[in-house]
Amino acid sequence: MNRIFIIMLLIYASLDVIAQENYLDKYPVEIQEIMSPNFEWTQYDKDNSECKFRKNALVLKCKDNKSYAYTITELDFDASNADYIFVYQFDATDLDDDHPFGIIYDFKNDKNFQTLCMGKKNFQILSYEDGRENIIKEGLYKVGNKKKIILTLLKKGKRLDFYLGSQNLPLTTLRNYEIKNSNIGFYVKGKTKIEMTGIGYRLIIEDEEETE
Repeated sequence: MNRIFIIMLLIYASLDVIAQENYLDKYPVEIQEIMSPNFEWTQYDKDNSECKFRKNALVLKCKDNKSYAYTITELDFDASNADYIFVYQFDATDLDDDHPFGIIYDFKNDKNFQTLCMGKKNFQILSYEDGRENIIKEGLYKVGNKKKIILTLLKKGKRLDFYLGSQNLPLTTLRNYEIKNSNIGFYVKGKTKIEMTGIGYRLIIEDEEETE
């Protein structure tokens, strides 16, 4: 009986993953250049961090091992009620578990946001609440030796699914989380830098094909 129950759970989990991945096939996202006029990024040059456009990339750099840096763009839609897909593309030349990089979503202000960040082998979902860092989830992954990193976030209801690479390999899932802010961005922690090269998003409208 227990064996049957376990098999049913595995089947349900597999179908659940397939159902989420079908959204990525049904609603492909066009990755735009990071310098696209559709996105306005925060740029700055401070003592411990900087963010500037250089050639065809937006370079984000943190100069302090005890701090972090980020850049944000504001999107105009109701993040609480909408379902959507975000795709982030960037180059990371130095992968290091002690100096992670990643993506920001649900950004309210500089002390309240959430990020999925990655090192060479580890990833973490961090929540900043009133400036305090909390680890929500962590695990292992393998990115290989690729310089170009693509991260995809699929938000469906209160479920967030994260995928890695152009093949959308499942990375992790966060359940029962309500996104309230549509602002998104990039993040680095510790003395490191990344180059953002592309960004894209698409709202999921279930009857989109019927209305076209």
